[in-house]
Amino acid sequence: MLEVPEISKRSWILIAVAIMCAVGWFQNREVKQYPGVLVNSEPDQVLSHGKPRFRHQDYVLEKLAEYKVTGRVLGRSRYIFDVGAKLAPYDLALGWKTMSDSKYLDDLSISQGQRFLYFSWPGNFELLESDIFDFSSNTHIIPANDEIASQISSLRVGEIVTLSGNLVAAYLNGDLTWKSSLSRQDRGAGACELMYVTRVLKK
Repeated sequence: MLEVPEISKRSWILIAVAIMCAVGWFQNREVKQYPGVLVNSEPDQVLSHGKPRFRHQDYVLEKLAEYKVTGRVLGRSRYIFDVGAKLAPYDLALGWKTMSDSKYLDDLSISQGQRFLYFSWPGNFELLESDIFDFSSNTHIIPANDEIASQISSLRVGEIVTLSGNLVAAYLNGDLTWKSSLSRQDRGAGACELMYVTRVLKK
C-alpha cells in the first residue's frame, strides 16, 4: 500500500481551505448597483394594541409594532459570542431613499461592530448628516425559524430586501433585556431596531 507523504496531506488541506474561502467570498461578494435611488419608501410601522406576548426560545417577546422595511443591504454582521447572539444572531444595516443610492454610498465608509453601525465620509460629502442617519438603520434580527435564518445569512451587501415581522421587547426570566427603538430618527445606544422577522423577500 502506497502511503501518501505527510506534506502532501497538508497541501491538500490547504488547497481545500483555499477553495472553501474562495467559494465563501464568491457567494458573499457585494452586489454592484448603478447610481440612482433604489428604495423610495420608508419603513412601515403600526403600533401593536395590547402588546401581545409570545415565547421564542428561552425568551418572552412582546410585540411593540408590526413592521415592514424595504432597504438596500449596507452591511450584515454575524454574532456568536455576545450576550444577545442566541436571540438575535444577525445585524442588518439597511438604507432607503438617498441611502440606497450608489451616488452617495460609494463615498461612504460603512462598518458594523459591537451591535453598532458606523459611518464616515469625506469633508466635501454632498449628503446631509441627518439623511445618513434618518434613512438607514441597524436592525438586530431575530429569525422566526431556521429558514428565515438561512435567508438572512445569504443576503449580500448591495441587494434589495424586504423584511416583515414585528418590533419587539425581549424578556428573560421576567426581566426586560432588550427593547426595540420605535423611531427612525434616534441615534446612539438604544436606537437600533430589534425585529422578529417572519418573512424575507429579495428583489
